[in-house]
Amino acid sequence: MKKSKIVSEGGTGQKTCATLVVLALAIQGCMTHRTENVPCPPAHGAFLPAQSIHTYAISSYGVTGGTLTASEETATDGTITRTVRIKSHAWASVFYDVDTMLQCVQEHTPTGTVHTVTKKVAEKDFSQNDILRLNLNSSGDVPVAVKKSWGHWTDIQGGTSTVFTVESGALDMVCFFFNLRHHILEKTDTEDDHLIMDGASHAVSITVGKPTTKKTDYGKIEVVPVNIVSKSPTLFVRNKPKNILVTTTTPTVLSVDIGYSVGTARATLTSWTTNTIPVNLKSAFAP
Repeated sequence: MKKSKIVSEGGTGQKTCATLVVLALAIQGCMTHRTENVPCPPAHGAFLPAQSIHTYAISSYGVTGGTLTASEETATDGTITRTVRIKSHAWASVFYDVDTMLQCVQEHTPTGTVHTVTKKVAEKDFSQNDILRLNLNSSGDVPVAVKKSWGHWTDIQGGTSTVFTVESGALDMVCFFFNLRHHILEKTDTEDDHLIMDGASHAVSITVGKPTTKKTDYGKIEVVPVNIVSKSPTLFVRNKPKNILVTTTTPTVLSVDIGYSVGTARATLTSWTTNTIPVNLKSAFAP
């Protein structure tokens, strides 16, 4: 079945996104609860602080050369901070140095949900440094005068800035990938969607395959393949995510591949902690 939803159009998008950044987002996308139009809790009352960290080993041609950590923290005021950090190992940095961070802070205000996404990419000779701020008026009780949402993308490295109008319910690139989990929970076959990256809206198609059993270090696990295909000429130009395997019992990305010019990089889940307590992966993914 097919669904569609509208996400804002913005400024001019850049044609590149570092391999491990795309890899990070694909992983981060399935590790948490679905966040549709209102990803943050209401701004009243107190919340119990919570933290979840997933760690992945990044390998290519059978050799592990880096680590990816994807974390989510909820503060007592309901603010949600999602951070992805990709770092190459010391020996690998001699040949291909990677040190990349993406962070999305989601805050709920009286006039809507505010997303602030900071992206700092350092991948050998390629780099990005920008901030995307989205003011999403998703609540129905705000004054008519402030109903219109807006986005502000600042390319710090390039010295440019773009302000654009955003329709209510639009999602930034990080939260878009967080929403991948609902394809598993709702067993959606194919869905057309959009994401905002670098001040522009990009169309993508997401397809969920049939469940299959995979033998892993944690025993036999039921997984479903998720495939993301870009319909935008400026998205996934250098690198293409593929072979995303998501567990079904506790929806989490088990592994994901990224195809690039000279091969494929794979990220594989190695550990998971909740509030600093290690999660037993064998028990978590047991049928």
